[in-house]
Amino acid sequence: MSEILVQAGLPQFVHQYSIDLGKPLGVTTPDLFYQDEVRGTQLAVYLDGLSKGIHGNKNQQQIDRMIRESLEEEGYDVIEIASSDLDDPEAMKRHLKRISVKLRRR
Repeated sequence: MSEILVQAGLPQFVHQYSIDLGKPLGVTTPDLFYQDEVRGTQLAVYLDGLSKGIHGNKNQQQIDRMIRESLEEEGYDVIEIASSDLDDPEAMKRHLKRISVKLRRR
């Protein structure tokens, strides 16, 4: 995914960056993370598999939603990308546009 971002002209993201949300949520680790301290941009990108054992599970979806809402409350932007979208050029085009908008917003 990181290569796709760079090919699209977007900046380099950090892989597996840990963010401590405190109790009760603990630490979350987005697949990709970008921070620009000058602009105040903090963008967390999650690649979600949809199998029942992972993010297709209702309980895990609820936990993920709470974590991502907490991140947004703390000023982070959050983008979720289904792993299946990585093979869909049109879906990736939409995701890349959303990421680009988030990076320019501030």
